[in-house]
Parts: sequence; C-alpha cells; structure tokens
Amino acid sequence: FEDFAAKGGVMKTDPSCFFDQCGDQSKACFTNPSCLKGITCLGNCRGEQLCATQCFARFGSEKLNDWLSCTLEDKKCVVTGVEQDTSDFYRNPPATKAMAEFQPKDLEGKWFKVFGYNPKYDTYPCQINTFTPSPDGGLENDILFRVPKPTGGGAWQNNFIEKMTNSKGPQGKASMTVEGKMFGLTFF
Repeated sequence: FEDFAAKGGVMKTDPSCFFDQCGDQSKACFTNPSCLKGITCLGNCRGEQLCATQCFARFGSEKLNDWLSCTLEDKKCVVTGVEQDTSDFYRNPPATKAMAEFQPKDLEGKWFKVFGYNPKYDTYPCQINTFTPSPDGGLENDILFRVPKPTGGGAWQNNFIEKMTNSKGPQGKASMTVEGKMFGLTFF
C-alpha cells in the first residue's frame, strides 16, 4: 500500500455497488456517525498505512470492518489495483540455519509481541499472541492488540485469529504460510 499511496492512491469506485451489492453493510455504516467518519478518514488516507491505522484507532468498529470486507473484497465496489508482491521475500528468505529445527509446536502458548516487521502498523503496546495447534497440523494464532488513539485518550482493542499452515509457499521456501482477516480485510 505504500507504493499505492506514493502514486496518489487512485482507486476505481462503483458507488452504485455500495447499495446494489453491499446494501445492508452500507446502510449499517452510513447511518452510524462514527462508521461514516471512518470511511471518510480512510478515503483521505489514499492507502497510506499509518494514516489508515490511525483512522481505525479513532473510528474502528465491526460495522466498518463489515463494510470494508463487502466493498473491497467480496463485491469489489472499490478497486485499488494493488497486488501484494512477496516474490522478493521468497527470493531472499531469512537464513535457514536459524530455522532448520523449527517445529510449529515450538510456538505453542502465550507470547507478547515486542517487535514487528514495520513499526508504523505492526508493533502495538501489550500485543498478545496465543498459539494453539490446529487440526491440519499447523497453528492458530489468537491475536489481541490495542491501537493507541491519536488523541492519547485510550486505545481501540482488536482481536482476530490467523491460521498458520504447514505450507512451503509459492516457491517452496517458507516454513509456514499465514492467513487471517483484520479490519475487515484478508491478509496472507
């Protein structure tokens, strides 16, 4: 999304889709002042991640999540034209020596996240990750985190599950692949 934001955040939008395809979600969100402010705030971010995270901290709700899920993913009322490119990661994976003996069961239990890939949006105070075995031999990660509100008045608490599968990824070099849904949007 950083590239998208840098290029001006141009999106293709089909406003009729909001009501024709996502009517229930649009009505629930548009009749809720906080949810409507969240949509406006996100639109002004044009894809810049730190800005979007602050919008979620101020206006986040299940209504906003449901609206985003329907309009961006399910029915594609708004299209950003952004495709996530992970090819560089797979071309240059972390050193395998450190992970040679990794077993998913090594992660089981409760962990407190203190470092993330990008401090703009993935290191929050008191983030708790609880790993449990899943039936497919992978793991489920129950994630609880709080995004500090930009005004300094508390935080927006979030909880979601990500599924970690024993999969080598598209180039056969990963230990596991991850999928979940956050802020109404699916991540891999």
